[in-house]
Amino acid sequence: KDEKHFENFFDRWGNHLVTQICYGGSVEIRIKTNELHSDREQIVQALKKVSSSSRSYDNFNSDAFTKILDYSRLFWEGGDEQYHEKSTLIDPDQYRKWKLSLMRKPERLQTEFKLI
Repeated sequence: KDEKHFENFFDRWGNHLVTQICYGGSVEIRIKTNELHSDREQIVQALKKVSSSSRSYDNFNSDAFTKILDYSRLFWEGGDEQYHEKSTLIDPDQYRKWKLSLMRKPERLQTEFKLI
């Protein structure tokens, strides 16, 4: 009987066990570098500042970051879709609301499976 129960488990779930799932939200910024031209150095400096401390909202609220958004496409995961706009990354209130909306509409960001 135990063997049949074990066999049914594998028939239903396979031979992998989910060990961790990460939920939340993310914004991927893809920049068209071939269009940067004269603003290139300013944008590179802004990118360094943003990537070094992504937890600080102050890094997003700058003229250089606004220029980055002019040359980029955003790919959102999680949260209310009404905040999936470039303006959300510039407006602190909108950004805060998007982060709060992640509790209601989280996205699965990562799943780890372990072979058993």
